[in-house]
Amino acid sequence: MPNTGETLLEDVFAFDGEPLGVEESFVTWFPMDVNGSTARIIAKCSALELTIQEPANAVFQAIHLKEECRINQRKGVLTRLSIALPTGTLRFHVQIVPKPA
Repeated sequence: MPNTGETLLEDVFAFDGEPLGVEESFVTWFPMDVNGSTARIIAKCSALELTIQEPANAVFQAIHLKEECRINQRKGVLTRLSIALPTGTLRFHVQIVPKPA
């Protein structure tokens, strides 16, 4: 198999008692496009495509931290890529694939 740089990130959860909701997140200074369960983080010469594989109904949400960056005197805008998992989710898989820009 060729070296593609593809990565599978897996988080597994166990609850002692009542199950809880879990929120996964990534942060980046790079621009991004979000479309449901797929997000594309775009750099000058390449991009990363993140695709949620499990749970099937999870979607990305991009939260632009403009005010926080302004308060901290940052020139760019940090973006938080968030995934709210349903209560009781036991497994989260996201495929990360490098792509041409």
